[in-house]
Amino acid sequence: MEKPLIYYAISVFWGCISVLLLFNNILLGAVFTASFLIIIFINEDSKNFIIILLFFILAMFSFYSYFTIDVPENIKVRITKKEKYYCFGDYKGRNIFIIGKTKDLKEGLKTTIEGEFTRDIRYRGGSLGSFKVKKVKGKEEDIVYNIYNFKSIAYNKFKEQLGENKTAMVMSLCFGETKYISNSDKDILKKLGVIHAVSVSGFHMAIIYKLLERVLGLTLAIPVSFLYVILTGMKSSAIRAFIMIIILKLSKKVFRKYDSLSSISLAAIIILLNKPYYMLDIGFMLSFLSTLGILLYNKKISRTLYKLPQRINSCVSLTLSSQVYTFPYMCFTIQSFGLGFIIGNLVLVPLYAPIVLLGNLAMLLIKIPFVFKIINKIIYIFLIMIEGAQYLLSNITPDCIYIGAFEGICFVIIYMSYVLYKHGYKNVKYMPLSCIMFLILFNYTFFPSIDFYREKDYNITVVKYKFDTIMLCNYESNAGKNILRVKQQVKPDKVITNIKNNTKINLDKNLKVYILSCEKEPNFYNERSMENENKYSKINILLKNKNKNIVFTEKPISLKIPKNNYVIINLKEKNYTDILNKRYIVVFNKILCLK
Repeated sequence: MEKPLIYYAISVFWGCISVLLLFNNILLGAVFTASFLIIIFINEDSKNFIIILLFFILAMFSFYSYFTIDVPENIKVRITKKEKYYCFGDYKGRNIFIIGKTKDLKEGLKTTIEGEFTRDIRYRGGSLGSFKVKKVKGKEEDIVYNIYNFKSIAYNKFKEQLGENKTAMVMSLCFGETKYISNSDKDILKKLGVIHAVSVSGFHMAIIYKLLERVLGLTLAIPVSFLYVILTGMKSSAIRAFIMIIILKLSKKVFRKYDSLSSISLAAIIILLNKPYYMLDIGFMLSFLSTLGILLYNKKISRTLYKLPQRINSCVSLTLSSQVYTFPYMCFTIQSFGLGFIIGNLVLVPLYAPIVLLGNLAMLLIKIPFVFKIINKIIYIFLIMIEGAQYLLSNITPDCIYIGAFEGICFVIIYMSYVLYKHGYKNVKYMPLSCIMFLILFNYTFFPSIDFYREKDYNITVVKYKFDTIMLCNYESNAGKNILRVKQQVKPDKVITNIKNNTKINLDKNLKVYILSCEKEPNFYNERSMENENKYSKINILLKNKNKNIVFTEKPISLKIPKNNYVIINLKEKNYTDILNKRYIVVFNKILCLK
């Protein structure tokens, strides 16, 4: 068996999944476990089967023991994250949600607390439940607390020199603290496909370790790098990169050939046996899948793009190879994808590298104000360049597209067709074309359609035509979950909230949408006025399709223009209700209503 660590890593991963299934459905879990073991038994000899079985059982035990541990009334925990009214803590390597008297608790602090534990298992986050603190009995400030505290001090110092917004970028790039970045900035980073670069990953670890090894040498670089992993919050991506770096350096010391696939497999085994819930963690999966794609396809893509200049070739091949396995995973989980990922990584990532180095250097020299200030001046220049680049790129790149399970399945089929074709199965060469055709048909709307979703606390209108989907919504604050549910269902290309008078949307040269959603009367649509007989109308929509003008309204209206130019559709029926769900499709000159 070549590269046995790969088999052991797969065994550990499936072992964790087996216990999760057994917890939720015994029959399904038993069938899954038996199927995996039968496949391994058939394909491997007895010795290899026993070793793989041992790793499988070890993973099952790790997952089971993680979520079934007893939590007494008096516990010693480390505070891993502090919010205003609650905390997240680490109890014997397990995550718990801490509420109650948390005012005096700080991030990184090891403390003894007394209270009441309520079990409420959340497998995705590895949380056992909530612990209501009645009394804080003791506090311990150790090296980990000092690291957390130092990071807080660094934030305030950077903020004095750079301001809040720029400090947020420095803290994220250098220390993985994405909580300081605003949602609007995160949306831009997602749009440009570089959100991974502003949270600590292998990219950051490689830069930091390379600098440390040059300055301190191998012996000191490894322990200092581990302190950096602690400083960044022990993120799975940082731990994975740290383990792979250690294996790479040790392989040279013991005169062994470094095998990257075995290295990443060992990293997965170590992390999953310690934190088995990471198999459900999106960050963990994206980190490993992107690295796996780079290891397997980076050189192949680079050879294909040999005509490109070396630096562009390197960046593009790295970016594309990292998407081979992450894209289908994102289809089933995140369900959004930034189309500007190539140009974003090509332009922005090289600008991030100096910030990572200078930010960490500034932190080390924080006690020397003069030097710290000079470094921040340089950082400020790079941040201005980054902001300018982000602004320009965000204006020329399309918004994030929504992707789902269908797109993921099609991509997997295309990938499997490629693998089979490479292994001599030439008949599958037409499968990718079939998948692409199905994708086009699945996402293309041949005739304009408009959907109305109305409840007491929200109203949503979705307009679809060709490849475009626009979602218009007005809602109360307590309806946020309903809005997200509809958003996940329709997968809009653009969402418009707080709709203003006479908002105009061009979906196509032959299709325009005019919207009114306020208490004021509409002014002009297509340079013609439309008068509302009532003082208030929740929404009026004019759909102009070539020579067809269709007005959708929830209350009766009268027009000052000839009625033969318009078709008026009253959305409310005689039996008035606050709930409304309808779909209208415009087929040539016909208007079809689907309830």
